[in-house]
Amino acid sequence: MEQKDYAVILAAFAVSTAIGFIAGTFQNPEPVQSTYDERLDFTANDSNTIVDAKFDNRTIKLILRPGNTTEFYFEEEGEVKELDNIKRDGEVHEIRDIISIRGKTYLLYMRYNDDRQKQGDEWLKLYRVKEL
Repeated sequence: MEQKDYAVILAAFAVSTAIGFIAGTFQNPEPVQSTYDERLDFTANDSNTIVDAKFDNRTIKLILRPGNTTEFYFEEEGEVKELDNIKRDGEVHEIRDIISIRGKTYLLYMRYNDDRQKQGDEWLKLYRVKEL
């Protein structure tokens, strides 16, 4: 091979590299998917039995119905759902629940106490919401 051949090969390589770089620079990349994850502090209790919990431009209601057996609910888009698997021993417990609101699915992190005799108040606290 002659020097001229090497120069042509090197020029072709340089041009193809430059074209690839330019094409990659102007190509629209996929948008980065952000996942909503926020620490919150919404609490329903004996003196405030219905609380609007707002997150990610959405709202749910935390509902506490005090009584001999405290009941915990949340309402999303007009549908009321009772929280299941509540331990009835007067201790503070954590519970998680999955909901879907307007096309997005969230994991709700909550704490609760169901016995005012042991802890002084019945309450339900939403402390974190994470988009799935």
